Amino acid sequence: MTPLSSQMNIRGECGRKRLFASSGLEAITGRIVGSIERILFTVLDEARAVTVEEYVFSLFPSFALQYCLRRKSVVSNEVSYLSHFKADDFEKVVIVGGGPTPFTALHWANIYPGPIVVLDKNGLAKIFSQKLVKRLGIKNIEILNLSGEDYQDYKNCIVSISLYAQNKEMIVRRVLENKEGNNLIFLRAFAHEEYNALGMEWEVIEQKSDFRTLVLGPNRSPAIK
Repeated sequence: MTPLSSQMNIRGECGRKRLFASSGLEAITGRIVGSIERILFTVLDEARAVTVEEYVFSLFPSFALQYCLRRKSVVSNEVSYLSHFKADDFEKVVIVGGGPTPFTALHWANIYPGPIVVLDKNGLAKIFSQKLVKRLGIKNIEILNLSGEDYQDYKNCIVSISLYAQNKEMIVRRVLENKEGNNLIFLRAFAHEEYNALGMEWEVIEQKSDFRTLVLGPNRSPAIK
């Protein structure tokens, strides 16, 4: 059976031509996006700056794609981890905390042929992201106005919990309570956050000065009753 990462890379070569296609405007939009980010991060704290820029970029697909490309490495590390798994090991990807510009979902849609479910408890963010996904012509992303704690279908799936998601430990518990088949959890956490509860042994696959990406693979996920 073809490793999942290989299948995704093959899909990605086609997908990038469709979703992240190069054009003469790419350099210009990249500079504009960078300038907007620098201004926002100068006048606002990080959380507010991210929120504002995502709402602004969501209105303009070309800006949204540049925003996604600037955060490509975050998803790339998660995709690289999947080289250990087969194409039929998981039925879908569930992303907790999409935001108005769901860059993680857009990257997954570019390389993953199966269904992608985005959970966001903010109704306005759902509306903005749905409109962006529709403008980009992406068919395999479903966006639900639902918190990660309330979702009940974490069976046989890859779960990606965003850096700004709230109640992360409760979300992880909910995933493990609904555990059936394979589950693989990517958790993006600020440097000061610790996740040692529930007897879980996390593996660090990315370490930055301000955040890190943790993973809990199928062989490490305890059954929570």
